[in-house]
This record gives sequence, structure tokens and C-alpha cells, in this order.
Amino acid sequence: WSQLTDSRGRAFHYVHIDQSLAGKRLTIMLHSGYPNWLGSIDYFMIGSSRLFLRNLSLADAIYISSLSVAVALIVFLIMDLAWRGSHARRRRMQLYLIGYLATFILWTTGSSSFFSRMYGMANFWWELHLVTLYLMPIFCAKITQEIVSPRYIARVKTTMSVFAALFVTATITEITGLDGYMNMLFLFYPLLLVGCLLLIYTLARSSWAHHPGCRYGTFAMTAIVIFGGIDALHWEYHQLSVMLSTTVFSIYASIPFIFYTIREQMLRDAALAEQNEELVRELEISQNEAQRDFLTGCYNRHQLGEGFAKFSALAYARGFKFSFAIFDVDHFKTVNDTKGHLAGDRILRQIADTIHEEIDRRHLFIRYGGDEFILLALHYDLEAMVAFCEHLRSILEHSLDGVTLSFGVSTWHGKKDRLRALIDRADRALYLSKEKGRNTVSAENEEGAA
Repeated sequence: WSQLTDSRGRAFHYVHIDQSLAGKRLTIMLHSGYPNWLGSIDYFMIGSSRLFLRNLSLADAIYISSLSVAVALIVFLIMDLAWRGSHARRRRMQLYLIGYLATFILWTTGSSSFFSRMYGMANFWWELHLVTLYLMPIFCAKITQEIVSPRYIARVKTTMSVFAALFVTATITEITGLDGYMNMLFLFYPLLLVGCLLLIYTLARSSWAHHPGCRYGTFAMTAIVIFGGIDALHWEYHQLSVMLSTTVFSIYASIPFIFYTIREQMLRDAALAEQNEELVRELEISQNEAQRDFLTGCYNRHQLGEGFAKFSALAYARGFKFSFAIFDVDHFKTVNDTKGHLAGDRILRQIADTIHEEIDRRHLFIRYGGDEFILLALHYDLEAMVAFCEHLRSILEHSLDGVTLSFGVSTWHGKKDRLRALIDRADRALYLSKEKGRNTVSAENEEGAA
């Protein structure tokens, strides 16, 4: 090394010992760029190259698999956030989870020698490790704040404020050249332990029945404290000796919480979609009720103008024919007087039900008022409309037990033909049916109707 006092981060160093070194002494000198933190040997092994490479490969495999899981979870969260909308609360939770996973990945770059061996720049990975070490608990606190019971939010905010104050103080002293990230660790680790235990307490004390996410959050935070504590005893306090950072295993404890969070959001989206569909159905029903006659189910007279406009525009644009019929019940007042108004209502409903069974989307069936009905029919010329109305009249005559109807038919004469003129011609034809003795169909071109 050209600079013996340079801080190197964490790295594996392999020293080949052969017969030429027999009887000689191996001296390991530790140097550090941090006045208050001397270098240390965290793991020392004497063995064959094969044994060393096997242990190193195993450590790398476990480390890379854990990072792959974290990256996959980030991608999954980003895709979920992009595909299913950006509701404010959901967006916050997703971003906090992504932030936690990202800092977790960057933090582990300094707790393993993998990146420094693959890409060099040991100092860079070590500094990145220290920065994210202070950031991770802030994200944990923000996630906890989103899921705990409201009565514990104040405590979580206080804990988060302490973590944030530590990060700001360490950053400022780092920028001023006082090695704040390293020199604050003596205070950071005890406060981290207390803060994480407090977060676990708020998660465990929150009602899991009303805040089920706390169950998974408790498991995840407990795993972070246990595995992080093992690493702290190893790397910082040198009370344990292991080859691999155990905190990487805590990522697996986060998977149930992340999947639960996404599942709950999917269930809320599904419930919201169902509510929206129900509202749409209710709106359609209310709009349909406003458009239809409550007794017969026919469209009410307010739909006649709009229906005529649509039919005439379509007929003009496509060269179609369409015709118009107006009809009523013969001697309906007598029916009401002799059989009663309830019987009269039943007859009107029966007329409407019978005609509804005979028409399709080419027709617009309207109750114009009282016992008077209107039928618009697209693709019908005058002759076809007269024949169709005769068919309806015949069916109704045989089904209404002596009650009959009279029809007047007119047809649309082109772009300049107005609704009022169409109605007038049909009215005159209806009057002609009455003069013929009722229970018949008359057209606008018959003598006496023109």
C-alpha cells in the first residue's frame, strides 16, 4: 500500500504461505485513517486455498442471493406503483419501502468484500455503507408510522426525529472533516438499539386485529434487530467472529410484510372498484328511472325529442327509413270506470310488456301520457310500419280480454321533416282509425288522414 494510513474499508486479504516462509514470523500491521477507530481483523483463517475459496464463494453466494431478492422486491414495488395508480397513502408506503430496500442494498456494500473485490474503490463502498447505515432506521421509522395505531404515532415520530438528528449531525461533522460518520457510531449504535426496540414495542402494542400489518412489521423489525445486533457484536465490538454479515438475512423477514402490504392494497383497490361499479349501477338505475315511466317501464315523453333527433340523424346519414306510430286504448275511460283504475293500470302494463317482447334496439317505445303510446321504428317505411302495428294490434286484441287499441302511422320524409309534423300526421291517422270504428291501423297516406 502506498499510503499506510489510508482507510481501506472491509476486504479479504489472501496471503500465500509456502515452504520459503518456514520458520518466519507473519506480522500484520493495522492502520486506519480514523484517529478514534483503529483497524481490526474481523476474521482470521489458516487453511488451504481450496478451503478459503470455498468459504469465500459460499459467502458471496449468500450475499448475492440476498441482494437479488432486495432488487427484485424494488422492481416489484415500482411496477405495482406504476400500474395500479398513485394514491397518496399508497405512494408514501411504496416509496418508503423502496427507500428502505435501496439503503439496505447500499449498506451491505460496505459489510461485504464483494464489491471492493469486483470493482475496487474500497473507500467509496465504505463511505456509502456509513451513509446508508444512518438512513436505514429513518425509513424503518417512516414505514412503522404508516401502519401503527394512531396513539403510537407520536412516539414513532420522536424516534424518527432522533435518527434524523443523528444523521444530520454526523453528515455535518463529516463534511467539516471531523469523520462524523465514524466518530458518532459510539452514540449511534446504543440509540439505534433503543429506537428499534421502541418501534417493535409500538408495532407489538398496536391492535393486530385493526392494524394487521403490525404483525408482519413486528417480525421484520425483530429480525433486523437480531441480525443487526450479531453484526454489531462482530464488526464493531469484536465479540463474535463470523465470515458473513448476518444482516443480509433480515431481507427475507421483510418479504411477508411487503407482500402483505401489496396484497392489502390490491384488496382495497378491488373493494373500491366494486364500490365504483355499484355506484355506476345505482347511477344508471337512477338515470334510467328518470328516463322511464314508472308504471309501464316505457321511456317517458321527455325522451321523444332526443330519440327523434338520433333516429333522423342516423336515417339521413345512412339513407335509412324510419316511421312513427301513435296509439291508445279504445274507450279507456270506460275501462277505468267499469273495471277500476287498478285494472286500468294492469292493462297498461300488459300492453307495455307485450310490445317490449316484440321490439328490439331499432325501436323506441314511449308512454306519451295516460293511455297514449308512441313507437319510433328505424328501418321501417310506411308500409312496413303499418304491417308491424297491425301485428301488435292483433296480438293485443287477443290478450287483453276485449280491450282494443287504435293506431295512427306516419313516416319520416327527409331532413326537413320535423317532429311536430310527424306527430300531426300520425294524429290525423289515429283520428281516422277512430272514425273507422276503432281497433284498426291507419296510415298518413290514407284518404281522410292526409
